[in-house]
Amino acid sequence: MGRRSLVVERREQILAAFERCVTKYGLDGATIDLIAQEAKVKPSIIRHYIGNWEDLVKALMDRVITSYRVSIDRVFNSLPENERIDAALDTLFSDQSFHPAQSRMVLGIMMTTREQYPEAKRRLVDFFEEMVDSFAAALHNRFPNAKLSDCTETAYSIICLSLANDSFAQMGVEKEYLQNARASADVLLLRLG
Repeated sequence: MGRRSLVVERREQILAAFERCVTKYGLDGATIDLIAQEAKVKPSIIRHYIGNWEDLVKALMDRVITSYRVSIDRVFNSLPENERIDAALDTLFSDQSFHPAQSRMVLGIMMTTREQYPEAKRRLVDFFEEMVDSFAAALHNRFPNAKLSDCTETAYSIICLSLANDSFAQMGVEKEYLQNARASADVLLLRLG
């Protein structure tokens, strides 16, 4: 029996180290040498398994987005359709996020990347639009008399509210604000029904 390839294992090791470095030093402060040190590999190993800096940034974005997709699917698709919206709101506005703080922080940092990472930024925008479209479809299923455009506006507003709320929660704002944000999301839903 042949030996298992190290590609998947090494890529995961390197990307996990890169994620930790981004949370410690920011995207511009994380260097190949720091990532190699964190991953306990030589810099040449990073280039061999992932590629140059831009490839590394794209791979990290893909890792974080994939992780979010899996988490969202696990919460959202495990429930009957009539319970999905409430569960989604509970998840989006919980003080215990469904996603690890480190990945949330990396996603936040990636959202503010400069134009030097256009491919990573495009992937993030595509993911955001996918989330809005998916949530809008779920809202339209729950509120079939509402216009799809109204469901899309509401989905966008709720997701933006959640992302901003999550960012402030990471900074330690009062729990009362988290509850207020959830109440605001409920008010947005009222306009659909």
